[in-house]
Amino acid sequence: MRAQGRLQSEQEFGEIVLRANADGSIVRLKDVARMELATQDYDIIGRLNGKPSAVLALYQLPGSNALEAERASKVAWRS
Repeated sequence: MRAQGRLQSEQEFGEIVLRANADGSIVRLKDVARMELATQDYDIIGRLNGKPSAVLALYQLPGSNALEAERASKVAWRS
């Protein structure tokens, strides 16, 4: 996986490559979706099988390694 720093605009998100075809053509996110930047603070209600449950939201810090953050969160959750 290649991950650049945090994306800042709808245009940057739109450039994400979803598929590279054998003929050299590519499909980007902007080809199949509409991007919209919204608030970073969301009200979250957790439910599992229709019953209330806990929600854990993780936010990546600027400059951090996305893959390492994912691995560390899984290790911490199992502890």
